[in-house]
Amino acid sequence: MREFLALILCVSGVCAAGTASTADSAASEAHFRQGMELLREKNYPKARRHFQRAVELNPQFSQAYFYLGMSALHMHDRSSAEAALRRAIKLEPAAVNALYNLGVLLLDDKKPADAAKYFEKAKQAGPLSPELAINLIRSHLEAAQPFAPWRLRKRPDRNLRARWNSTK
Repeated sequence: MREFLALILCVSGVCAAGTASTADSAASEAHFRQGMELLREKNYPKARRHFQRAVELNPQFSQAYFYLGMSALHMHDRSSAEAALRRAIKLEPAAVNALYNLGVLLLDDKKPADAAKYFEKAKQAGPLSPELAINLIRSHLEAAQPFAPWRLRKRPDRNLRARWNSTK
């Protein structure tokens, strides 16, 4: 029965093959579920402890790293949140939520050029949400990087005043 449970957990993406024992994978999944419940209840310190235990038992558990980062972020521990989100991305490079949230974290930390890289990766990995589009544009503007589709005209329209006066 344990082997069957471990197979289901591994097939669902909870563990990577050969990285955690069956018992560790099951325990890691249990800690993850407890952490998720505590996160829903906004009990961030306890949730963080459960996510930490989940990644200790299964170091390849990218979702646990993501939620470890999010709980650390809610506790205003930005450096731990950044490290956990980076680890989640290393394990799962196309994790849109991890890419987006790391971008937001970096943008808030006044690192718009770095944030733009993660927003671009999130855009390539998944659908473009309005929040992603806004933060992508914001990061390019704050980094003073050209963003081709949104360039402003270099010269003002000299005939604007004449056209304005003619419509009155």
